[in-house]
Amino acid sequence: MLKIKYIKPNENESPDEISIYNMKIADKYKHLQAFCQSSISWLKNDPDRNFQDLENLIRILELDTHLIAKPSKLEETENFVIALPNKINDTNKYEYVLLISCKPKEEAIKELLSYHDSYETNLSKLLATGTLTVANKQIKIDEIAGVEKSSLDNSNEKLIEKCELKYDFELVSDIELLNIIIEQIKNEKGVEPKKMLCGKFGDNNVYSLAIDGQIVSPIGWIEYSIDKIELIDFRKIKKI
Repeated sequence: MLKIKYIKPNENESPDEISIYNMKIADKYKHLQAFCQSSISWLKNDPDRNFQDLENLIRILELDTHLIAKPSKLEETENFVIALPNKINDTNKYEYVLLISCKPKEEAIKELLSYHDSYETNLSKLLATGTLTVANKQIKIDEIAGVEKSSLDNSNEKLIEKCELKYDFELVSDIELLNIIIEQIKNEKGVEPKKMLCGKFGDNNVYSLAIDGQIVSPIGWIEYSIDKIELIDFRKIKKI
């Protein structure tokens, strides 16, 4: 499991150098959300940049990640529009919505070719590609049904977007990460959460973190033994 850390850049690093560093490390660890945030950071360094420019940069950097122009089936509403994240009041009409394939290179190319007949065709379509953007600034993203809030949504991510912080990643065990989550909840709530049985996965118990019988974290775990667990995200479990 990856633990995200944030480090300060050197004083002589330019905004582009910082955002490119962040893209490289996110690509290395195949962390999709971090790659998305780093890409937005690079785009916002220049309002004239677009997703074709970003894809050309990714190829120069020889990263595994690929940008895909996915045909849009979305209809713009008063709350959402398809636009470029680095353009203010973008009035252009986009036929495609960006899909970032942050995977090993062969898998990313395979996914790209499932939408277009060639890499070159996809590259040309990236000029007509935007992202789903909140149009109404008064609406909070976590108040809208069907929109999942990013696990990276915190004050440090705003500094990543402004090129004021850099990513670092550390591999930690699931048990170590669970202890970090427990400590974070304890600091936030003033009470240490308790282990609560909430189900079964085969012959193994599934546990959650709870305070006064109420689950307080979307992260739970399957317990195989006293020293072997597997973290799970309850938000991503589908009903059968």
